[in-house]
Amino acid sequence: MRHIVKNRLYLIWGLIRMVSMRQPGQKNRYNPSLEILFDSPVQARPDLLWREVEGETVLLDPQRGHYYGIEGCGTRVWQLLQEETTLGDVLLCLLEEYDVEERELRQDLVEIYQGLRKSGLLKGR
Repeated sequence: MRHIVKNRLYLIWGLIRMVSMRQPGQKNRYNPSLEILFDSPVQARPDLLWREVEGETVLLDPQRGHYYGIEGCGTRVWQLLQEETTLGDVLLCLLEEYDVEERELRQDLVEIYQGLRKSGLLKGR
């Protein structure tokens, strides 16, 4: 059985670093007010260049000249975001593919979404 590996979205060369790794006993960062995210349309920016390299997705933002890396199930999320979808649809797809609790996966998706949005890697505002 496959298990979700904690995901990291990071910008190569340390320009920014966003790590979403929870330690045992750490408070839950899931916020129910973010539930609306799961029904809203979301898509990766189509102008980004990306390629999978040894289990990691490497992205280039040609507008900014920044490189990014996505590891773990974040790579699968990135693949699913190539077409317009919702996080709810991504959640359902990943629940079928991974042995993980829905609550934990929802929390991870919110963290991945927030990291991608904050880094400007998603289409729209």
